[in-house]
Amino acid sequence: RKKVYKRDNYTCQCCRKTGGVLNAHHIYSYHSHKKLRYVTSNGITLCEKCHKEFHKQFTNKFNTRKQFNKFLKEHKPKDNHAIHQRTPTRPIR
Repeated sequence: RKKVYKRDNYTCQCCRKTGGVLNAHHIYSYHSHKKLRYVTSNGITLCEKCHKEFHKQFTNKFNTRKQFNKFLKEHKPKDNHAIHQRTPTRPIR
């Protein structure tokens, strides 16, 4: 978790809010991708509000990068800052 926060500069990668209550969100769900639970490249920093919104829209199980990308696109900040998406060095299966 701390590695994800540090990599993302303690900034929500959706709304760009820095600090506050942060969550290390699993891009590929914790529930269905057990081997990726502690892989830093499978995590991304979200503020509590964005994290709750994501799971309200997509539930807590069987989440994918496709869902996450859709969520980011729909919740992109109005000032058009670039949203950093981490791509793993090797494909996630």
